[in-house]
Amino acid sequence: MRSELFVSRSGNRTWAALREDGETVEFRVEDRGSGGPAVGRVVRGRVTRVLPGMQAAFVDVGLERDGFLHASDLLLPEDRPPDVRPDETLDDLVDADDEGEEGDGDDPAPRPHPWAAPRSAPIQDRLKVGRDVVVQITRDAIGAKGARLTSVVALPGRWLVYLPHLAVRGVSRRIQDPDERARLRAALAALPLAGGFIARTAGRGAREASLEA
Repeated sequence: MRSELFVSRSGNRTWAALREDGETVEFRVEDRGSGGPAVGRVVRGRVTRVLPGMQAAFVDVGLERDGFLHASDLLLPEDRPPDVRPDETLDDLVDADDEGEEGDGDDPAPRPHPWAAPRSAPIQDRLKVGRDVVVQITRDAIGAKGARLTSVVALPGRWLVYLPHLAVRGVSRRIQDPDERARLRAALAALPLAGGFIARTAGRGAREASLEA
């Protein structure tokens, strides 16, 4: 299969088209607005405030306002990757229908990510002002609220989501056929890379070789 990626940029807008064997299979438009990081972008930030009462921190990621990082979204390199049961706790992370379901940026107890494990140590014992953290923007700033952040990075592909900091292999709950779930689970288990993978809904029917590629 011959794959070609075409990218065009003008001002703050970028167009990208993926073609396979001469056929366009994916087309995306990204509007960078003021030029700040967009949702899904992975950046290195610095902790500016830790709020024990909210179990949250504010992180400077180069935007007009600091981003909001809740303890439920915090996974540090020294943490042991949480144990999760994918079939019961993992949603389809990046399909459009799942966007916009997170709590408000300053909510003292937003709904945690489905893979987040409870931590016995409070955030003030795990995170200090001035520490650099790698975070992913999960929601743009809204009004006076800064962007919502997570340190559990999820990198979406066409058929799979890659979770570099977790060791889970899961299948979207929207794929309900038991035979297809078993096939995808076996294909993911055979992938040689470290980290975690989740088969997206779009991965239904994808060949094992395509998933590995």
